[in-house]
Amino acid sequence: MQRCAGNMSKSSYDTDEDGVVDKAEGVRVVTDYPESPSLGDVVVKDGKVYVRVSNG
Repeated sequence: MQRCAGNMSKSSYDTDEDGVVDKAEGVRVVTDYPESPSLGDVVVKDGKVYVRVSNG
């Protein structure tokens, strides 16, 4: 994972100023996987990031 340095976009935030983006627009923390995710949906489950990248 690459650390975010310098200016960050409006949709990302480094709330504890450790150089790592903590929150980004559209990222949701979940306890169960979404039943019908759209392509590009990003979720965090159990500390891991998941992205829907195909229809398969």
